[in-house]
Amino acid sequence: DHLRIELEKQTSLSNKELTNARAEVANVTIELEMAREEVRDMAKVVTSSEHRVQTAEQHLEEQKHQIKLLEAKLRAAADGVGDKQMRQELDHVAQLEEEMSKRHTLETENG
Repeated sequence: DHLRIELEKQTSLSNKELTNARAEVANVTIELEMAREEVRDMAKVVTSSEHRVQTAEQHLEEQKHQIKLLEAKLRAAADGVGDKQMRQELDHVAQLEEEMSKRHTLETENG
């Protein structure tokens, strides 16, 4: 009879430990799911930021292209009227653009 009582105590203790272990697993599972959700949210933010950067870069490239077209038109007009000062100013603008482009490239490469 003493053995049976001891066995019941051990079984009861084991059942409590098992219940506690299951509760711990459930808590860890909840924490893991919360962490996964955080990672998904961060990934959405990163993707959105990447998209905004790409859009800004495309816009910048379009603006550069428009500037080049305007420069070509102004150069043709300056050549047509023989305006030396306008050509010099356009050369200066082109030089500044080149410097800005190099600076932007360096900043992009250096983060």
